[in-house]
Amino acid sequence: MLTKLKILMILTSRATMGEGVAKDAFHNLVALFDRRLLGAALITVLAYTGSFALFSYISPLLIEVTGMDAPLVAAMMLVYGIAAAIGNVVGGRMTDRLGPDKAVMIVLIGLAFVLGAMWPAAGSIPVMTVLIAALGALTYAAVPAMQARVIGIAERHAPHALAAAAGLNIAGFNSGIALGSILGGGVIGSLGLAATTPVGAVAAIVGIIVLLLQRNGKRD
Repeated sequence: MLTKLKILMILTSRATMGEGVAKDAFHNLVALFDRRLLGAALITVLAYTGSFALFSYISPLLIEVTGMDAPLVAAMMLVYGIAAAIGNVVGGRMTDRLGPDKAVMIVLIGLAFVLGAMWPAAGSIPVMTVLIAALGALTYAAVPAMQARVIGIAERHAPHALAAAAGLNIAGFNSGIALGSILGGGVIGSLGLAATTPVGAVAAIVGIIVLLLQRNGKRD
């Protein structure tokens, strides 16, 4: 009799767990179509599209337009990587201090400025060195800021689907990298290497506009 009761308890427990898993899966699926989460992920896509429209082709730009040799280009990649690591830490602290919305806005404005400034400065090695470092810092400062923003929106509107929200934003980063590469390649084919910089800046500016619209909508 005791054995039968134990088996019954185990089966009941497993059934309850199965229902819980099914509910979580449903909440996660619904969250993927939440317009607020999709809007937040869109900003991530735009920011990374702008950054990687340029960065995907940074080596030929530095060699053919800026006039760097291969060893110096390799050094620039090191500069970018170090700045990216620093930017990631600074982005996290900035998000904690200012909040996700302000941190994301600062990152987007910074990206628009840096990418736009690279167009007239593309022929200057010293200026490009500074701008590449700034690009690396801003691109990876975006990670904690944008992730925190998406999670914050999910906590308010889809609290049972935080994992889906985080995954949606990561998909936004990857989509932005892919779209940036495609966009940059198309621009190079028609306008040349240097044109990737203003096109990247435009993508970041569109991100700023979308963020402003979302913030105004939230106030309403």
